[in-house]
Amino acid sequence: MHRTPIAMTRIPFLNAARTSAALGAAVLLAPISGAAQDAAPKGTDSVVQAVSEAYQALDGQEVRIDGAIGEFVGGLLYFIDETGRYSIKLDAGRDVRRRIEGCTLNMFDAASSPCQVIGMAEISIDADDDNVGDGVEIGLVLYDVESLEVSAD
Repeated sequence: MHRTPIAMTRIPFLNAARTSAALGAAVLLAPISGAAQDAAPKGTDSVVQAVSEAYQALDGQEVRIDGAIGEFVGGLLYFIDETGRYSIKLDAGRDVRRRIEGCTLNMFDAASSPCQVIGMAEISIDADDDNVGDGVEIGLVLYDVESLEVSAD
């Protein structure tokens, strides 16, 4: 089954409606609008609950990725595309890991980064990060690489 990539990055909960075209603002804010608003708890509790549920629904979903991959700060591996920056865990085999070694990211121009990847990844939400107001770390587990282009710097 082909799935549309979900555009997500580390964001504050007030911007959560922009995190995914698949979710949309109506889904995220439905529990606090209209008739539900009267029954909803006062304050930000209902927003936090709605966003937390959206994150939980995304955890484990598979997405197609197409963008730059490589090391950035502290030797950590990241993926960057037009939607943002994501930490990456590799589950695509030793050959892929070896080919990515030495790749560095250009955070200001991802297209000029020497390593470009197309493949499938699983969304990984940090379940221990319970501070929705500050944003929740969203990572990717790269498990299938269709194309990995490594060019000279």
